[in-house]
Amino acid sequence: MRSNYYQRYYHRRRRPVGWVVLGGGLLLLVVASGWYEWNLRPFSTSNTAQYFTVTAGNHPGTVAANLAHAGLIRSRAAFLIYVALHGQRDHLQAGVYRFNPSLSAGQIAERIASGAVAMKLLAVPEGQTAAQIAARVPALGISSASFMVALHDTYSGQTAQWLPAGAGLEGFLFPSSYRVTPGTSAHQLIQTMLDTFSQQVPASLLTA
Repeated sequence: MRSNYYQRYYHRRRRPVGWVVLGGGLLLLVVASGWYEWNLRPFSTSNTAQYFTVTAGNHPGTVAANLAHAGLIRSRAAFLIYVALHGQRDHLQAGVYRFNPSLSAGQIAERIASGAVAMKLLAVPEGQTAAQIAARVPALGISSASFMVALHDTYSGQTAQWLPAGAGLEGFLFPSSYRVTPGTSAHQLIQTMLDTFSQQVPASLLTA
């Protein structure tokens, strides 16, 4: 009899503890949900646009930290949770984007995951041949074939004037990182590379 009494007593004592744990868990869930939703909201009401660069190979954590540093999102952690929940963590695409602080973190994540860039990046390492550069340009929406054909076009600027008659452009496509707007043609891209060459290489080195 005494055993049954103690069993009933301790059973009644455990009920409030269970409800406290459950209530505490629900409270934490509500607080966490509120924190998450708040930190997905736009950073501000400003419509002032700014360019934001995602470099190829950037870790999602780096992208999130850079967005927060630029004043485009409220929370690095909330952004990372969002891209993880929406399956975008491994699909953030490189490029130059145009954002303003009135966009929500979710809208920014969607644009980066879909590759809705304002400009794309072309990295040309030192020593690359024209053919190797041509292999990179399809990522910009320019075919390799059109790039190779455009190498024989006529160009303006100092670099074009320095070229001997009949000389090709090999060695004059300056190695650098280029921001390329959608719709740029192969001719326009090569002209930019030649202009960069004339800006970076002193004329005295070529006329000596």
